[in-house]
Amino acid sequence: MTLTRTWLLLVLLTLAALLIGHPAGQEPLGALAVAGVLLASGVKAVQILRNFLGLRHAGTGWQAVFILYLALVATAILGAYMMAGSGMLARAH
Repeated sequence: MTLTRTWLLLVLLTLAALLIGHPAGQEPLGALAVAGVLLASGVKAVQILRNFLGLRHAGTGWQAVFILYLALVATAILGAYMMAGSGMLARAH
């Protein structure tokens, strides 16, 4: 993928995340919307790593490590969001 196509994809993913997150709304996002925003952000991160930072030229092991790391961070964020929404974090103290 060329850098221009990558940039266009990043713009489209940013707009998708913006629409999913409905910034004008006052209601908290549901877990599905948060997952959508995190998915768009994760795809953007992978594209930046692969096409702008040259990870596509690295071995598959390195690529897997970075993608796994991004997936773990997104999962942790989504899990924390869901726990906060259910009040589990407030009860833990």
